[in-house]
Amino acid sequence: MAIGRVAGVDVGGSGVRLRAGSEGDIARVELVDREVDTVIAAVERLLPPGVEALGVAVPGFLDGEVVRASPNFPSWRDVPLAARLRDRLGIPVAIENDATAAALGAHARRGASEDLVLLTLGTGVGGGAVLGGRALRGRTGSAGELGHLFAGGEQPCGCGATGCLETWVSTSGWQRRTGRADLDGRQVVEAAAAGEGWALDLLAQGGQALGRAARTIANFCDPDVLVLAGGLTAARPWLEPHLTEGLSRAAAPMAARIQVVWMGRADGLAIEGAQAAALRLLAQCGDLPA
Repeated sequence: MAIGRVAGVDVGGSGVRLRAGSEGDIARVELVDREVDTVIAAVERLLPPGVEALGVAVPGFLDGEVVRASPNFPSWRDVPLAARLRDRLGIPVAIENDATAAALGAHARRGASEDLVLLTLGTGVGGGAVLGGRALRGRTGSAGELGHLFAGGEQPCGCGATGCLETWVSTSGWQRRTGRADLDGRQVVEAAAAGEGWALDLLAQGGQALGRAARTIANFCDPDVLVLAGGLTAARPWLEPHLTEGLSRAAAPMAARIQVVWMGRADGLAIEGAQAAALRLLAQCGDLPA
């Protein structure tokens, strides 16, 4: 099945990105708000003619084709996103959790037969796993929410819990911890590079939490590869030592063999995974029109 027949969409907090085929540029629309109708209109605006199926990577807790909730899209409750997009676009639509889609994209990009776990570090912390050649989705499609592993402390998270990994090593978590709503990852990295104590403390604490989460992941599923991607991988020099120490403390002795790969920005990974989901859906449809 030619990938040129499908498009992939990555829905993010600030914009919607789409690519059709494997060689085309990624087109983007900035979001004026995070309402469902705004996102659907952005996808319709970006979609070029001739696309036969669409995959959409969306942040949130999925139940089949329904987005039950999304910490970064608080008004989304029980949204039948795939059905609404199908009705608007007239083509088959598959939806995938954005971090699961990114894990599928990373797995495809590496081109190896391996068990892979991915963490995306950015506004939040996403997570996904490809085990035995298949994405870990769980019963409803919400498995792999690794950003919400308990990593210690009582800091509130956008998901409603406390002490999630996301509260320690994400832009949103750092904003809550410092009380600075305008703080971004670039500022933290630059301040750490300049030796500013507050930034070094923030990254040390974040790295320690990342190490605790990595230990949990290693003990749970013993992957071949742990991939780190996203904008905050720019903080690798401060995060990596704690991640390595965390893995060294895993109960499973095999944890020492886990390969840690820093991929940098996650641009395109979720889109590639969404396109893979669209290809699967098109095959299931037997190439029939929607």
